[in-house]
Amino acid sequence: MPCPEPFFSAPGKHEFQGRSYSVAWSLPQPRIAYLENLLTADECRQLREYALEEIPATHQPVSPDSGEESLGYTGDGMYADEARHPLCGDIRRRLAALMQWPSNRCEVLNIHRYSPGNGFHAHHDWFDEDQCAAGDYQTHEYGNRVASVILYLNEPEEGGSTSFELGLDVAPKQGAGLFFAYPGRDPRILHAGSTVARGEKWIANLWFRERNPRDGK
Repeated sequence: MPCPEPFFSAPGKHEFQGRSYSVAWSLPQPRIAYLENLLTADECRQLREYALEEIPATHQPVSPDSGEESLGYTGDGMYADEARHPLCGDIRRRLAALMQWPSNRCEVLNIHRYSPGNGFHAHHDWFDEDQCAAGDYQTHEYGNRVASVILYLNEPEEGGSTSFELGLDVAPKQGAGLFFAYPGRDPRILHAGSTVARGEKWIANLWFRERNPRDGK
């Protein structure tokens, strides 16, 4: 199955479309890469401020996938409205190009805030067979998810790492992104958002679909 792949994979600094990026490290199997400088400090700030305008001050924690109450996820989240905040669309298209994937096969940014005590249990980002058979999450039209990028919008004072089942623990770094692909539904991609101990953790998820979920936009 075709899958997104960063334009460059070797560790070190790289140039792409007039911007400088760095690959801190990269794994071939499962396909995981940690890239720095995906976002500027100002872009991170703008995304946080935009999300604060949209996220209710207090509400029941919801699942990033369904918008319904979730016992495994605690935090505040929302899907970006690109018409209201064009930067979100710019970032989606820019990262799609960097990952060599059509931007019309990317979901809109999904922004989350984790406060102290918040986290996300071990999970996969793809939808399971029953969900796909039922057409949940528009899978009949757009297919399943095949890759993810977690964008770190700040650095919590303590906690909040992304932990993989294979023993990999990734600390958030503002502006960096964690890319991972799962064309064969590799179980080693099982990951969790560790509980934030102090401060806040802000992330934005970009999910890549098999088919066009955005009608060419």
